[in-house]
Amino acid sequence: MPRKLAHRTWNNIVVANSDETQPLFRRGRTLFFEEAKAVADMKHPNIVEVINFLKPIPPFIWS
Repeated sequence: MPRKLAHRTWNNIVVANSDETQPLFRRGRTLFFEEAKAVADMKHPNIVEVINFLKPIPPFIWS
């Protein structure tokens, strides 16, 4: 997530920088999970297989 949209809090939770960036943050988060699902469906010897994918419940902790 770009720093201009979000930051990581002291307890490792990714949050929007402001109310103004909240819509873009949400859109970016949605696209991130959509891409993760697409990668999980790919089967190729040069791509690491995704065995399980969990969409976290807020607050989101990304490490």
